[in-house]
Amino acid sequence: MLQDLTGFHLDCAIDILDTLGIDFILNETDYSKFSRNGLKRIVRQRYTANNVLEITVAYF
Repeated sequence: MLQDLTGFHLDCAIDILDTLGIDFILNETDYSKFSRNGLKRIVRQRYTANNVLEITVAYF
């Protein structure tokens, strides 16, 4: 079972997923209040019906 990646920096989470060979889809939250150049962290993860990990990223 994959560990909870919530709160991880995006780069670190991608490294973990690549190492484990897990396919994922990346979604972004509405970033209108924040700069897209800010710190990117995982705020949600879930598996889709096709058993692909869907991760949502927010900018801080």
